[in-house]
Amino acid sequence: MRLTLSIKPSAVRPDPLRFVASFLQSKTWIKQAVYALLQLLVINILIGLLNQQSQAQTDSTTYYKIENQLDSCFNLQSSDRDAALRMAKKASLLAKEIQSWHQLAIALECQGIINFYLGTFDTASTYLNQAKMYNKKSKTIKGLASIYNNLGLLEQGKGNFPKAKVLFKQALKADTHANDLIGKSYTINNLGTVYYHQGIGDTALLYFEQARQIAIEVNDTAGIINYHSNLGLLLKDQGNFKEAIRHFTKAESLCQAIGDKSGELICQFNRGDIYMEQGEFTAAKTIYTNCLQELELLNDAELRTHCLLAIGTVLQKESKLKESNDWYQKALKETEQYKNNQLICNILTKMGVNFALDSDFRKAQSYYRLSLQIAQRNGLLLEISENYKQMAIAAAKFLSNDSASFYIEKYAASRYYGSTDLTYTALEDSTSNSNTSPNGLKHFTSFNLAIKFILILALLFTGLAIAPILIRSLAKKKDESAANSHNNGQ
Repeated sequence: MRLTLSIKPSAVRPDPLRFVASFLQSKTWIKQAVYALLQLLVINILIGLLNQQSQAQTDSTTYYKIENQLDSCFNLQSSDRDAALRMAKKASLLAKEIQSWHQLAIALECQGIINFYLGTFDTASTYLNQAKMYNKKSKTIKGLASIYNNLGLLEQGKGNFPKAKVLFKQALKADTHANDLIGKSYTINNLGTVYYHQGIGDTALLYFEQARQIAIEVNDTAGIINYHSNLGLLLKDQGNFKEAIRHFTKAESLCQAIGDKSGELICQFNRGDIYMEQGEFTAAKTIYTNCLQELELLNDAELRTHCLLAIGTVLQKESKLKESNDWYQKALKETEQYKNNQLICNILTKMGVNFALDSDFRKAQSYYRLSLQIAQRNGLLLEISENYKQMAIAAAKFLSNDSASFYIEKYAASRYYGSTDLTYTALEDSTSNSNTSPNGLKHFTSFNLAIKFILILALLFTGLAIAPILIRSLAKKKDESAANSHNNGQ
């Protein structure tokens, strides 16, 4: 009996790799998977487009709302500065919400200008520098020159003429880059006013002439009026009263031609100043009084204040100190409408001078101190300097030389004319203006979505094509490995 060797076949274990490979090779499955993924992607894209369209409509509506608020702000700047400030703040919040940096820069600049008019110079500087930052963030050159000009006027108002020149030159670069000839004319005119305030008349005149030539070239009547007005002021300070009056008269006729009533009255006011300088007090008071009567029809509280202040100054020169202070008090009350701290300081100081002339040292010092406090609180460097100067004069007259020396030292330390703080950075040129319209508020395009969609599909098909090959390769390698193991076992 022959014994036979019986080999029992081992149980076949399921191979997951082979199962997956065969499953992936099914074309029906691939079609279903691709179809499902395409449906999902299309639905997501449609939802994204609908959301973006809805957001764009909302942003567009908000954009025009901000524009209206900014228009209201500009219209209210002279008549109701508190309301103008509220409008500008609302515009700032909305512009930040929709990331409209150009509009935000304009709203911040408005707040800076209003605070400049209010005499709160430190606050004005903060807003204007923020406006400059957001203007650069918006990558638009439009409006940058205006911001630099206002920063320059702010420093000029403080008496920091070197820094003012730097800022005006920055504005000039921006005007040149933007090819804005009218803006260039105004900036050159501002450079001239810096030299005028420094007493460098010849250089100021060169700038005024250059600004006039550009204004004539572009037919800008307002720029030509600026030329005649500034030249009149320069000639007045040089004592050439006849020529000064001629230029003020020319400026007044141009204001009449374009219907600028406020400008017309300012020219008349300047002629009144000349009469006061010449000692023709009756003629000066007549002009100031006529201006006040004309201003009843205009909502210009600031010009009314200057007229009241000028009448008080004429009476002071006539040694009518009590009457003078009565007019100063009227001027002070007028400032309640628009709260110009710089002008308030000037009025209080002039009242202090009247009390000093009347030998009432205690009252004089109290007015000087009050004016000084307002000036220090708002960064009004010229007013700080003027009050220390008047305190020194009063101390020398009523107290001792030591007391006067104390105030003289304070006066010397507070003077800002010699400042050479030129720490402002150079102008950064920007050429893009993509955020200046509602369509440019956000940079979403269907092109970007299409690119993303194509990339996702490409990756998907690549993965589906490669996966079966990789799995078959792994299964083959596993079969070879099993066969080798079996052979080695035998």
